[in-house]
Amino acid sequence: MYKSFIFLCCITLGLPSILIAEEKDPRLQIREDFSINSFNPEIPGHQVIGNAKQNILKRFGYPENVITRIGADSREAGSDRETIRWEYDGLTIIMYAPLIGKYSTEWIEKIILTGSQYKLKHDLNIGSTKADYRKILGNPREKNHNSFTYREGRYTNIKGVDFFTGVDVIIEFNNQNKSEKITWVYGGD
Repeated sequence: MYKSFIFLCCITLGLPSILIAEEKDPRLQIREDFSINSFNPEIPGHQVIGNAKQNILKRFGYPENVITRIGADSREAGSDRETIRWEYDGLTIIMYAPLIGKYSTEWIEKIILTGSQYKLKHDLNIGSTKADYRKILGNPREKNHNSFTYREGRYTNIKGVDFFTGVDVIIEFNNQNKSEKITWVYGGD
């Protein structure tokens, strides 16, 4: 109905057909929400840069296992970074902290979910089917026999090269077409 109204206004006002608006798929907003902050309840402050440890502790408590390592920072030439891996039953969260001067904070780099005890938004959880994901999130950007990849974010062109900043959500399925692993990869190229 909305699209028809826009079309009628364009015809009545004599505006070029280029101005005819396309209806937005409501799944786009749901997909963005699911990609950026999927957990129900959410990880507090998750979409805010930094202080990931505090926010994860507020949401999930202390992890069962912690692994840290120091290595070269691929995002900042000549600098090191700390990689922090927190493991819970059915959930792994990987953070990184650039080790540059006095300034130190953590960002979430990756979340790996395999446990159905963690609830997600939009009635999508470990065990949901391929059809459930398509119905709620729309068609994935990439798909193969056992996985879907959704990508939310933006591309920035710098000197002719496109760089992506955002999140990839990779959903892996078992032989019954039910999700068994969901990975959120934050950051960019």
